[in-house]
Amino acid sequence: MNGSITIRGSRWIRDLSNASIKKSLLTGIDPGKYALAGAAAQLGGIVRMTISLTAIIMEATKDITFGLPIMLVLMLTKWVGDIFNEGLYDMHIDLQEVPILGWHPPKMSRNILASIVMRSDVVAMERRERVARVLDVLRSTSHHGFPVVDRIEESTSQSSLPDYGHLKGVILRSQLITLLEKRVRFNITIIIKLYIFYIFEIQVFYSELDGIEGMKNMGSVTLADFYDEDA
Repeated sequence: MNGSITIRGSRWIRDLSNASIKKSLLTGIDPGKYALAGAAAQLGGIVRMTISLTAIIMEATKDITFGLPIMLVLMLTKWVGDIFNEGLYDMHIDLQEVPILGWHPPKMSRNILASIVMRSDVVAMERRERVARVLDVLRSTSHHGFPVVDRIEESTSQSSLPDYGHLKGVILRSQLITLLEKRVRFNITIIIKLYIFYIFEIQVFYSELDGIEGMKNMGSVTLADFYDEDA
């Protein structure tokens, strides 16, 4: 597809330059240079690539003297194209509903505060938790992820929520289930219960979860050692 776009762009710019030469009888003008600029403009206006497309064209032509003019052409076509619509790749991302965060927030989000969308009943976990509490959290909540803090203490204020320590990261529901499955893989009854909750597919990872330490009588689960073992 990119090849046909490039050929069309170079062809109509070449024809335009040839017509201009014949009409004005000017000499010393090379239509090939304008054809190259037209091919870059045609392709850049569709895919909205600047630096990378400049490098590709330079490698294809093996002539670095056109680097600056081609980059200026691509920047101009990108600016003009962005006025009307998005690039081809961005359109395909939207059509396939790929969860990629855009460069700019939606216009309506400028007036929305974080406190409006955040939940007040936050359920956090320490870096080492009891299996019973992990199971209770999985049963009683529908959250996809849980913040991991260094400590959880009872609130000293009038708030009903506990006082959390420093945030260390986030662990997902699917990762908690994986931890428990590895800890109790020989206990068929508990594994069946765990699969009931395995309904989420999240692709965010907590960087401090690296490995699993031994646990006596399944008393607790170490959240801080998850990443290395599964990396």
